[in-house]
Amino acid sequence: MLGSLAVAYGKNTLAVILTGMGTDGCTGCDRIRARGGGTVFVQVAASGAVWGMPGHVSGMGLADRILSLSAMGRAIRHRPGAGGGEAL
Repeated sequence: MLGSLAVAYGKNTLAVILTGMGTDGCTGCDRIRARGGGTVFVQVAASGAVWGMPGHVSGMGLADRILSLSAMGRAIRHRPGAGGGEAL
């Protein structure tokens, strides 16, 4: 899914990786980087049940920011290219 988004939206892609297991998020986030950058946010370990997938993405250097859930919405609204923080 993330690979398809990267093809469609390039540098405007935003991936938000939340609690979960596995490494498939790394593949998608790597594709986002390869297609022009995009932005990758991951959930901080302390706020998730399992930090497997966010941890792998972070460990591979693919996360732009590591955020608590309480900070995630604001970061999404105010990221560069988000159009000034309008509601989605």
